[in-house]
Amino acid sequence: MIVESLTQNPGQMEQNTNDYKGYKYRTVVFNDEWVDAQFFEVAGRLVEKWKSGEKYTSQDGEHYSSMNCSLIPRNFTVIYHNDVLSA
Repeated sequence: MIVESLTQNPGQMEQNTNDYKGYKYRTVVFNDEWVDAQFFEVAGRLVEKWKSGEKYTSQDGEHYSSMNCSLIPRNFTVIYHNDVLSA
């Protein structure tokens, strides 16, 4: 299991990728409330209007990307793992 605490500053983006670092799942935990012009996409689905503490899990092979076009830094945690996470 790999756990990363990340900040995506205004203007930063994560290009479309499917790098799961050798793990089966990738879970993103949103540490802040969503604001306009913050984007997160997995497997062609746009995720928006998230709440702080909300999580989104994707599987190996699904492409993901994100971009912060807002004026506010976006904080989130990414967990790469092989087993299903409990609540």
